[in-house]
Amino acid sequence: MTTQKKAQLTPALEDYLEAIYNLCRFNKAAHSRDIAEALNVHKSTVTAALRSLGNMGLINYAPYEAVTLTAEGRKKAENVVWRHKALRDFFVDVLKVDEEMAETAACGMEHSVPAEIVEKLAEFAAFIEKCPRNDGEWLKDASFACHGGGGEANECLLCLEDCVRDFKREGIKKRKHHMEESMTLDAIPVGGKAEVVSLKGDGSLRRRIAEMGITRGSLIQVERVAPLGDPLDILVKGYHLSLRKDEAANVVVTRA
Repeated sequence: MTTQKKAQLTPALEDYLEAIYNLCRFNKAAHSRDIAEALNVHKSTVTAALRSLGNMGLINYAPYEAVTLTAEGRKKAENVVWRHKALRDFFVDVLKVDEEMAETAACGMEHSVPAEIVEKLAEFAAFIEKCPRNDGEWLKDASFACHGGGGEANECLLCLEDCVRDFKREGIKKRKHHMEESMTLDAIPVGGKAEVVSLKGDGSLRRRIAEMGITRGSLIQVERVAPLGDPLDILVKGYHLSLRKDEAANVVVTRA
């Protein structure tokens, strides 16, 4: 009697799960032709991958019918999406890497970097975002070096005092600017560009919007709006996305 080897979720199949997840986010289901277009592969390749994912119980699949994720498939897909986003944001926000290069690197690394390491990178990126010196000399050109002197303790204290003064001064300016200039994304006209200032709404809504790549500092262009005003088609970080009007109303932006 032979024991059947359990199928493994390979990096290629993880890419399919991620593509299906992103398509289902806006269309409720994914079709083979859309998956093939998203991954730039032939439809026959898609069919083989869908059969494998179906046999693993990760998708609901039948020939010539739309594909949806099972509960287990959604869980695994969300994990892949999170790893991808965490790596991409780390490369862009911390290492100051070009967005296109960061996207390519994240696609390649999301399958191999252990979750524990990705979590540490995400924690460090969050720390950098909150640190008052996140755009100061120590991150200039991603050199991660102090340019303020020899690094003696007294020099660091003087540097920190200057930093606190500058941080308070800039914070007052930014708050005033945002109060005067901010609006929500649904108010941006077709063809208009905006920079994300913050996200509103409850935690689950903010998390869902952030998973799309709409995070603080992101540049967004409104491509078109449906005839009835909903949804909005936008371009962010090289991706075309559909965003419901009530979701866009929770994205605070300034004109770019």
